[in-house]
Amino acid sequence: MKKIVVIIFLLIFANLEMFSQNIGLNISEQSQVIREINKVATNLKSLTCEFIQIKHISLMNEEIASKGRMYYSQGNRLRWEYLSPYSYVFLLDGTTIFLKSVDKTDKIDIRNSKIFQEIARIMMNSVTGKCLVDTSDFDVSISNLNLEWKAQLVPQRKEMKQMFTHICLYFDKSANMIRKIELFEKSGDKTTIQLKNIITNRSIDEDVFLID
Repeated sequence: MKKIVVIIFLLIFANLEMFSQNIGLNISEQSQVIREINKVATNLKSLTCEFIQIKHISLMNEEIASKGRMYYSQGNRLRWEYLSPYSYVFLLDGTTIFLKSVDKTDKIDIRNSKIFQEIARIMMNSVTGKCLVDTSDFDVSISNLNLEWKAQLVPQRKEMKQMFTHICLYFDKSANMIRKIELFEKSGDKTTIQLKNIITNRSIDEDVFLID
């Protein structure tokens, strides 16, 4: 359960071409890139997009693809919804998390759970890009990939270390917005999520953040 939820919230982020050039930045250059990304994050009021998730299972040499939509609104509100090949909703509204499948809905008050408090905090920092400035969560290094900034995050907290060796976030240079995320699990599995049709700072229907 915890791993699924962590993957959902870090996922927050199309089809982009990868480039062979990978130039590491010095500390001053990294700080400048993070400032620019954080400036966009600070002004982000809302975000909607579609996503494609590819899960590579190392032991079976198999890939599983799924699709869905994501909605984010300032004030700790996030809906991450899988539409195919199955239906599943992760919804955060303030201090409450809802997990909804076809036949079951779970409700969690994060004030009563330290792990879910961490999940909610890191989730919001990830969706906005603010995770790059919180050194207590990740050790961050940034590289130049021509049209993208690649941020490699190495977990510093015990719960995250148990699940992931590292996480890579890819930011479109033209908008300093996150476009893709890669999660490398300790098991050898890898999850890639690409975001497309991103729309920012437009009003979102309040019903989106309700569980029927």
